[in-house]
Amino acid sequence: TGYVLDVFDYKGLTADNMVFYKDAQDATAHLNEIAIEAESLPGSCQMPLWDAMHAPFTRSMAYLKGAEVIIITAAAAPLDVDLASIQSTMELYDANAPIIDFIHIESVCQIEDWTLQLAPFYQFIQKTGGTMLRVEQDKISDVLTSFLPTRYAAQQLTVQDMDACQQSTMYIQVDSRMSEVYVMMGGSTVSISAIDPQGLSVACNTVYSSYEQKLCKIANPYPGIYEITVSSNSTFCYPSVYGYGGAQVFVGFIQDNATGDNPLPYAVYGKVNYPVFHVLDRPTDIYSPPPVETLYMAELMVSPSDKVYDMDLNRRADCSYEYIGMAFVCGQKDEKITIISSGFDDINQAFTRESVTWCKAG
Repeated sequence: TGYVLDVFDYKGLTADNMVFYKDAQDATAHLNEIAIEAESLPGSCQMPLWDAMHAPFTRSMAYLKGAEVIIITAAAAPLDVDLASIQSTMELYDANAPIIDFIHIESVCQIEDWTLQLAPFYQFIQKTGGTMLRVEQDKISDVLTSFLPTRYAAQQLTVQDMDACQQSTMYIQVDSRMSEVYVMMGGSTVSISAIDPQGLSVACNTVYSSYEQKLCKIANPYPGIYEITVSSNSTFCYPSVYGYGGAQVFVGFIQDNATGDNPLPYAVYGKVNYPVFHVLDRPTDIYSPPPVETLYMAELMVSPSDKVYDMDLNRRADCSYEYIGMAFVCGQKDEKITIISSGFDDINQAFTRESVTWCKAG
């Protein structure tokens, strides 16, 4: 376990001196030094962020499996001309890909200034299991200290559009072993309310709050379906709901036949794809056996073709991804695929997990 700091400049080029830290405080201290130095460097509100990601992916992808990558920049958006780099960067996103979270430092570059680049960039972050958040220049250490601990083994509980900001209601289904539910969204004026499965209002306690970002936690949630309503004055607030504890569901795709066990994190255009699933539930303590979680169905929603695949899941013997769904083919390249996985925990409590991927060009 450790932290690698990889610095990129205003041209999108990364420095040669990647630095490894074992301690988060040391990494944060160095990051603050870099941020101070960066104030005097040339730059612009649009930067080649895809190119900046491309370099560490090319160099380090084999070592990034299971890692958390955090991109921190004051640039508001990738360059318009950087569109050509999207596909080449996404092509590097393979079975070893990490979760990517994006932190935007609010300064002279406002996040609302983002161009047509914003939607594909945000969707890419979502597809890795990551999210976006905003922070003032002098709050970087504070937000990292608050945010990072919430991202350990985090599971997405719902997938929302970046502009679902005005009185948006989400429903999440929590299993009995989930110990924390986090709700995060951007904006200077934010309201978050939650109704538990018994119909009672439940507190979402503040983890981090600033002028630009709110993060709160529902601790020890009662199992069942929660109604969470959020509202923000921001045009793009990036609402995110994720949890810790309980079932971790991993989704992949195998191609052309139902016997493979080396899944990719995306479907492939021009191939017959089978979604496969793996469930991991960590024991509550070192003396307890792992609980038994069971998946029974999945729903795949494909856009922009608006196709929906409802499928029962079957068990597979001697496979690392022990569940498999029905075969399907992508209607077009780069389609967005939202996956809702449903199951029961060991006390028969239903749960769902949501994730996003895409159909990669063959």
